[in-house]
Amino acid sequence: MKRTLLASLVDYDIVMLNALASMRGATLGSQNPLHAARELAEQLLAPTSLALTLAELSGDAREALSALQRAGGWMESPRFTRRFGTVRPMGPGRMQRERPWETPANATEALYYRGLIFQGFHRVDEHLVEVFYIPQDVLPLLPPPPPPPAPPTLPTLSPPAQRLSAATALVEDVFNLLVYVYRHTVLLGGDDQPSAAHHKAIRARLMPLLPAESPYGSEDDRLTFLLHLCRTAGLVARHQNHLVLRRENVRRWLQSPPAERFAMLQAAWRDDVTWHDLRYVPILKLPSPDWHSDPLPARRMVLRVLAQCLPGTWHRIDDLVAAIKAYEPDFQRPDGDYSVWYLRDRDSRPLLGFEHWDEVEGALIRHLVTQPLYWLGVVDLGWEGTDRPPTTFCVTHWAATLLGQAQPPEKSTPDVSAFVIMEDFTVRVAPHARLDERFHLARFAELVRREDAVAVYRLSPDGVRQLVRQGVRAEQIANFLRRISGGHVPDHVLESLRHWCRGNTVHLERAVVLHLADAAQLAQLRRDPVVRAWLGKQIGPTSILVPAVYEAQLRRWLREHGYL
Repeated sequence: MKRTLLASLVDYDIVMLNALASMRGATLGSQNPLHAARELAEQLLAPTSLALTLAELSGDAREALSALQRAGGWMESPRFTRRFGTVRPMGPGRMQRERPWETPANATEALYYRGLIFQGFHRVDEHLVEVFYIPQDVLPLLPPPPPPPAPPTLPTLSPPAQRLSAATALVEDVFNLLVYVYRHTVLLGGDDQPSAAHHKAIRARLMPLLPAESPYGSEDDRLTFLLHLCRTAGLVARHQNHLVLRRENVRRWLQSPPAERFAMLQAAWRDDVTWHDLRYVPILKLPSPDWHSDPLPARRMVLRVLAQCLPGTWHRIDDLVAAIKAYEPDFQRPDGDYSVWYLRDRDSRPLLGFEHWDEVEGALIRHLVTQPLYWLGVVDLGWEGTDRPPTTFCVTHWAATLLGQAQPPEKSTPDVSAFVIMEDFTVRVAPHARLDERFHLARFAELVRREDAVAVYRLSPDGVRQLVRQGVRAEQIANFLRRISGGHVPDHVLESLRHWCRGNTVHLERAVVLHLADAAQLAQLRRDPVVRAWLGKQIGPTSILVPAVYEAQLRRWLREHGYL
């Protein structure tokens, strides 16, 4: 790209140079193109010449010039011409006959025939792209452009007849996923997904987010999203071929205030370059399984517009799509080129060109609102009928940190116990219960049902014995139950707890004995997050029982790591 005004003028023929001179009130003493270009450059850079021509510009032309200034002095031709028009191609003869500089067809021609902008090529990421630009010696002489327009404000409407929120489900589902990973050895396949049995078991623990009869949305897609989100947020990780907790991060998340829990998960998705939202838009087919584009610009654009919405105020999804199309249609294609993404629709018809914006960009915006942003509790959705897709949304107060809005004050905690231990060994957990205490309960109690916002767990011998095998004593468990319930634990529950811990209930199982070379080697195995789930009771300084059901897995692990 030629940067100076003179370098930009030297390729023009004398007809074009004379046209520029006539529009700018310049005088050319030579008809030699090179000499005329030098004379013209000197006169066009004069402050008076610039001031006069800027004063003559229409509002559209001033906005086009400001857009180039705000973009750093240059912009890809497809983006610029779609907004402000193209320069009609003309040879010298046609130019002399039609004199287009006297009646420019659009804002682009108005600037072009005044010598304020030029066409050229610019290298971007090792590719040459055609651009419109302001010469580098003209750019600093221009007055500063006005600030860019603010993101649009969406029309509001009355609350819908049917409203669904996923805010409660986000924390509940992530919590239950973490509990499941803690209590089970979750095997991962080559695609980093849990085995079919584990996938089904975790999915059964997810809270339903759509009407039962709704044909829209997929719980499998949501589970895939949540698993990836927990990894991105640093709550779980792959260890060899297993999914394990990152315990310190989990502890920090469980102990955080509710708003911080949401903010951590939402920010993990917002900044994640490995989750490609476009891949999950159901009406699109990508060119290949590994094809992807940068997902961050689309998220930032949608969040920028959502930040203008008042929490609890309802808007149409169609209005959001239309507003972004009018405000910044190239949000995910910064070069403005709509001819290079070989996307197809469900019927394999190509979606090339800006005319398919609604089928690609529009579909992506709808997907972001109705799936990731809904799942993350950023928006609630409204339905007009369970057999139709959601049509409206409102921003929730849980999105305040993500959107840079004022965070509402935390609600006061009710002055009642969050954990109520019943005579039938169930524990009723209120919504205001501390999540870290609930996690400790879930280590040895089973979730049996939910009653509105109350989670109901049941104490069981198997769960308690699993905790005992990890070195936890009966009195520690009893003290924990007394503390979370305010001391209200039925006597027979405590007595049963002691029996379970002592093993008074007859229990017979097959086991093998693992002998290690020394105590240090045994301690090393017990610290491993995968192996310790397979180990039973230690029966000597260097020996430990292994339940028979885990023998094959442990043998394979020991061979792979050089112990056998």
